[in-house]
Amino acid sequence: MDTRQLAALCAVVERKSFSQAADRLGVTQPAVSLQVRSLEKRLGTQLLD
Repeated sequence: MDTRQLAALCAVVERKSFSQAADRLGVTQPAVSLQVRSLEKRLGTQLLD
């Protein structure tokens, strides 16, 4: 588990938006999606709907 993955997940949950999470983190929306997807794969479960 990577702190970037957790930060991305937290930002998405707080902002309720991948785009707004990306703005907050200073990265692109696809980068946030990739981090969350990687975390889900590592944990073996879907974290967001």
